[in-house]
Amino acid sequence: MEIVIIEKKAFEDFIQTVEYFISRITSMDARTEDKQPEQWLDTADVCAGLQLDRRTVYSLREQGKLPFSQFQHRVYYKAKDVKALADGLTAKSPKSEDTEIVNPSK
Repeated sequence: MEIVIIEKKAFEDFIQTVEYFISRITSMDARTEDKQPEQWLDTADVCAGLQLDRRTVYSLREQGKLPFSQFQHRVYYKAKDVKALADGLTAKSPKSEDTEIVNPSK
């Protein structure tokens, strides 16, 4: 066993630094405690959920309409971004009750 002797002031400074570090970690933990972790989807999940093929998902990604992250050669999408895209696609499609049928014989 090895014994190390340090000055009292240096030891007190070290303890103060450690206590500050612990308080910072505790406050960060308290801020993230209420937050739910984000759900991430891979390309297969997005294709199945939106009923699109891989090429269409790739095109949406390249056009900047579908934000993504890449990790170790795999592409992931935030579930909230995919939902926003799906909501946008359904909002742009014409609704059957809004369309008016015109009779050309009149």
